[in-house]
Amino acid sequence: MNLNSMVDVLVHNNVIESDIVEQTMRKVDRKTFVPNLVEPYEDAPIPCGFNATISAPHIYGIFLELLKDHLQPGASVLDLGGGTGYSSALFGSIVGKKGKVVSIEHIPELSNLARSNLEKELPKLWKSNVFEILEMDGFNGYPKLAPYDVILIGAACEKIPKSLLLQLKPWGRLLSPVGPQDKSQYLTIVDKLPDGTVNITRGTKVKFTPFTSKEEQLSLRY
Repeated sequence: MNLNSMVDVLVHNNVIESDIVEQTMRKVDRKTFVPNLVEPYEDAPIPCGFNATISAPHIYGIFLELLKDHLQPGASVLDLGGGTGYSSALFGSIVGKKGKVVSIEHIPELSNLARSNLEKELPKLWKSNVFEILEMDGFNGYPKLAPYDVILIGAACEKIPKSLLLQLKPWGRLLSPVGPQDKSQYLTIVDKLPDGTVNITRGTKVKFTPFTSKEEQLSLRY
């Protein structure tokens, strides 16, 4: 399987429904962001060390379809649990040189990988300082560059932190798996209205690792 056949499957299965998502997933090579000697294009999650995983391709297709209307050129994105940089690369490809993608990852080895992977895969965007890769705890987001058009929490929360809701722009969208590690989780969509209130929609059932501290993540056993 190669990159195009991976995307073909997602299109065939109606995971990808829009041209912008299809073009983006064909443009960013998933292989750059996964460990060597691993099949990068199968529709399955891939461990990337430190009790972290890169989600299956269909998950990123779902993410982008749900977020595409908010990912306009020049938009700002907060990517929590950015891992090796794949989700940030997808976002950066859409928001372009005038946009900003802030990726927070608390495992140093993964944030370093993200930097090198993004520079390799998207050198023009990297040189344009589209990406800000931060090695820190993500629970409080990054108020310095807030507010954001899009916030993605790439791990499961039992409850979405209020600090992150405050960093979302009016008409912005936050996406997160919500639910405990050992019970049902649902991909949850939070839309912020101009008056500061939020609409919350529970989407498809999912299974993600928990949104934890660095120490807790390193101690996890599956």
